[in-house]
Amino acid sequence: MELSESVQKGLQLLADQSTVNHSSFQVLLDVSFRGLLSSRADPTVLDQPELKHMDRILLKQSHAALTTFILEAVKHNADKSTISSCLEELTFSTDRIEIFFSTYQKHKKDIEHLLSR
Repeated sequence: MELSESVQKGLQLLADQSTVNHSSFQVLLDVSFRGLLSSRADPTVLDQPELKHMDRILLKQSHAALTTFILEAVKHNADKSTISSCLEELTFSTDRIEIFFSTYQKHKKDIEHLLSR
């Protein structure tokens, strides 16, 4: 899976545990999937208490990168090995890769359904 430089940079921000703590990572992952699956755009999607400490520009960049990565992974029917390789290259911890993959598996079929419309 090839990712643009801006997507890679946004994902690298998410990999940095000093920039995005565990709680913020989980919340950002959840709102990214929820946003993709929602029938309406929610302008307050990033206004979660766990995300308030983050710089707004970095938050938006990370959210856009994560959403793009999710869509690319679903589009390419990426398996755990592919996702792990991509995220490891971007310095994601094993824990964050597991959290991502677990959430991805939970929502993958629903996103596939939306993309096939």
